[in-house]
Amino acid sequence: MELIVDGMSFVGDGALIAHILLCIVLQFRLRDLDEMARRLMAVPNRVLLSDGARIMLLRARYYLPWVSYGADKSELNITTRLVVVA
Repeated sequence: MELIVDGMSFVGDGALIAHILLCIVLQFRLRDLDEMARRLMAVPNRVLLSDGARIMLLRARYYLPWVSYGADKSELNITTRLVVVA
């Protein structure tokens, strides 16, 4: 049982780190598209962070399969679209 819990913890930690890294890559890829970045990204716990904090993650609604990430997704190249989907 302990092995299962350890395995689940390892998978969860990996998923969290992958999520944060993919959000950083997405921010880098969207640096020229401010409007698209503002629509896709959000600052979690904005109330708890100082004004200078620049932690931005993909908005939670884009994890739902029936929510589109914008009509003008043609602005994004294929690599950026893959990062959003990942």
